Amino acid sequence: MHPSDDDTGASMEMPRYRSHKQVWALEIATINGHKLTFADAGYAPIMCDAPMFTRYTPIPGDFYVVYDDGYKSFSPRKAFVEGYTKIDKMAEARRAFNEAAEKAPAERKTRA
Repeated sequence: MHPSDDDTGASMEMPRYRSHKQVWALEIATINGHKLTFADAGYAPIMCDAPMFTRYTPIPGDFYVVYDDGYKSFSPRKAFVEGYTKIDKMAEARRAFNEAAEKAPAERKTRA
């Protein structure tokens, strides 16, 4: 849907944004009332607050998402997989190490 096609009376398309934030998320396997279980092994089921379900009712395959500020929500599967890529912790650690190693010689030169 084009945002200007809704019922708000907008006469032109709203500005568009690309996400660059990092979140924590688990794929939902089952939903029983407000209790969620997850597709990823090793994670215990959790109970969600009722207000979360008034914003969106998830289905198996959707994602339970926690943001940096602690805000929790559900994300439809399609939107989530199109907007996020899983972070490989080892690859991130190697990248950070390599960036630090590249900066180190430059920092030594500026101190000399």
